[in-house]
Amino acid sequence: CGGNDFVKEEGFFVCQNCGVKYSVAEAQKILLEGKVDVTGSQIKIDDTEELKNLYILAKRAKDSYDCQNAVNYYNQILLKRPNDWEVCFYQKFFSVADCGARDVNFACQKIKDACYFVFSAWKESEMTEEQKNLACHEITKYILKFSQNSFNKVMNEFSQTSGNYKSSAWENPYKLPDNDKLQNTEYFIEQCRGISDLLYVWGDLIESKLTDNSCVKDAVELWKYALNLAKMRNQTVSYLHSEYVDEGKEQLYEAKVQKYEMKHIFALIKNLFKK
Repeated sequence: CGGNDFVKEEGFFVCQNCGVKYSVAEAQKILLEGKVDVTGSQIKIDDTEELKNLYILAKRAKDSYDCQNAVNYYNQILLKRPNDWEVCFYQKFFSVADCGARDVNFACQKIKDACYFVFSAWKESEMTEEQKNLACHEITKYILKFSQNSFNKVMNEFSQTSGNYKSSAWENPYKLPDNDKLQNTEYFIEQCRGISDLLYVWGDLIESKLTDNSCVKDAVELWKYALNLAKMRNQTVSYLHSEYVDEGKEQLYEAKVQKYEMKHIFALIKNLFKK
């Protein structure tokens, strides 16, 4: 079954996951070359080297945005380190990062759940603030890449399936598309909102949990990118009624961006006077 939790019973080592009995030699053989201590009643496994190799392979796949292999390696690590925030986040992230255009909103929700988990895990960890800041920058990079890729997928599919009726809508802006086309448009809006909400949420978490200026800059960049996506979305479906525009939310984040950009300007001016 792939498990490595064995207990010695009547001269055999019994897998606690599936109940199969193994001899000492068989138990040692299936433990993937880990160092094994079988002197007591329970097998003790040193899987340090195996984990080290898996982390290297997972990082390599992550750095190259190889979703399939990243999920594979993180799944293997997760069995041995289920509380490792990095493993939990990137396993969930890469399991949905290569989703289709129609699954973007679902993927965004999964990644948002992983974002909440990250800060919950950091709270219980012994990570330094510098380590958290570095991790924050890296996660931000991957979320922005996912958001850009996903928005392009959604836009491409929408233009292929619905682009032929935008011109007629412009000729008569008060006439909505027929029901099928309207449903497709609403689906497009839903996927786009999912992306913007993911960017808003990760930015909000950074703002509320981290104080480093470079991390706050990440939050501002996330919000600005979300606002830009919302603007492109609104322009694409501008022939629809205003009920499809998240005007209140967009105004909220525009104000937050402006606040931090003004703080940055004031800080620069203050430093100039100091000189």
